Amino acid sequence: MIENDEQLQIVGEQLQRMYRAIASLRRDVYPQNPQMFHVMAEGPRDQIRLLQQDIERYTGITQAQEYDADLWMRLEGNGIDAYDAPTSVVGTWFSHLRTGVQAVAAYMTKGVISTPTKWIRQACDFRMVGVQQGSLRLGLKLPAEEQLESLPDWDPSLVRTALKRFLDGFKWAASDEDHVVLEALISDPDERRVVLTKVRDLVPNSRSDVETVELSGKLIGDSEPIRLTHQAIDRIDKAIKNSIDQTPKVYTGIVADLRRQSKSFTLRDVDGVAIIRCRFDESVEDVIGTAENKSVKLRGTLLIEPGNMSQTLEVLDLLG
Repeated sequence: MIENDEQLQIVGEQLQRMYRAIASLRRDVYPQNPQMFHVMAEGPRDQIRLLQQDIERYTGITQAQEYDADLWMRLEGNGIDAYDAPTSVVGTWFSHLRTGVQAVAAYMTKGVISTPTKWIRQACDFRMVGVQQGSLRLGLKLPAEEQLESLPDWDPSLVRTALKRFLDGFKWAASDEDHVVLEALISDPDERRVVLTKVRDLVPNSRSDVETVELSGKLIGDSEPIRLTHQAIDRIDKAIKNSIDQTPKVYTGIVADLRRQSKSFTLRDVDGVAIIRCRFDESVEDVIGTAENKSVKLRGTLLIEPGNMSQTLEVLDLLG
């Protein structure tokens, strides 16, 4: 590692020698055997990357590049490198981050779990603005506001607020703080569950090539990079269960898609906006059977599994 200007000059000279070596191979080997040129140039190319990385770190280029991105995501694991990583892995973790922020923004818009609107999807479509070595480290940036101004119902602050909520959940999941700390940051239990469920998607599982997901950058602040591993799963699941109020409550909606065999139906227009999948037992089967396509008032308990955004209402009785 370069520690002074004298070492910088020495490394610069080494870099020039590597470039001259490749130039010589291109002149003497490439015209006769392009495949051999590729094999022989591989060593100098790898050395050039290492030397260039050392130079950029010492001169401050690496630190300057930090501010090109809102957020940096590093994926660490077997066979993952900045110049050699499966596209399926990179695409999957990009998608988890993007859809996570989308889900939080959609909830903040309507106050219920809902499908993100077109403008939310576009506003959460991160731009990749940098790649750094050290496993695979990718710089991400939200779209510029001028790119979104023409979208209907566009809210310039919503997505950044949703991203902050998501990062609050991510940071908590990677810490050893009590769940009351997260409850203070995200007081709405349903919103907290949405955040945690989507953060859970970013947690590497035991079968994944990814072993650690790290987030850092301007939106994280001056704190150390936040690192999430498989050990966070149990912690997140416990917090999700703590966010679920299983006290029976009264719901009003329209009974639809009644399925007698599976003893289930969909309750539509709950509080005017939501759709809830319901299940029932023999005690209310006859009365539910006469209520299809009708508005009803019923009492039930919400059942939610960690890692699943959907919810099921277990119907206890029909009130009218």
